[in-house]
Amino acid sequence: MKWSESTLGVKINMTNVMIASMKEQQELLTANGISDIYTAELEAQLAAVVSQNIQQERFEGFLKESTSQLNKDLSVLGTLYSKAKKVIKINIPLPS
Repeated sequence: MKWSESTLGVKINMTNVMIASMKEQQELLTANGISDIYTAELEAQLAAVVSQNIQQERFEGFLKESTSQLNKDLSVLGTLYSKAKKVIKINIPLPS
């Protein structure tokens, strides 16, 4: 599967598998120019991505709650506005 066509979950899983394989084959990788520092850097970057994904999911949950409350408040506002509009039309003459 191509990286660019993968979902975030698949990318995280692919990277976890890559890191595990790299740790198992570190001697061979070092001989080919990929040090354990590179493996650690990849692992740290993955941790950052996972952390930011968790934070983003929290924000999405907050946004859903906030949107729901906004819609409720907007509904109440519409009801109050409509009532005021009816009263103004009936009891208050328009300026000429």
